[in-house]
Amino acid sequence: MRRCFEKILTAPPSWLRPILVPLAFLYAGTAALHRGLYRLGILKSLNLPRPVVSVGNLTAGGGGQNSNRHMAGRGFVKTGDQTSPFVPGLWARG
Repeated sequence: MRRCFEKILTAPPSWLRPILVPLAFLYAGTAALHRGLYRLGILKSLNLPRPVVSVGNLTAGGGGQNSNRHMAGRGFVKTGDQTSPFVPGLWARG
């Protein structure tokens, strides 16, 4: 079963390639534009007064970020560091 998943992830079926290739170029172009806007100074990064620890990555949810946040928070409390957890979108309304 593992080989089946590896084959699917490394080589998409031939019927799917005409869909994925344009999407890959679109994604690459959008990422390059985003980086370019930062390099040109049109988009600016924000410097915060305190260190920031980011937990998680770009997933569709269910990636275990909440349990990792709790574990990291407990570690900071044990060392005496003050924390302010920020969980974007968890309680958002709108």
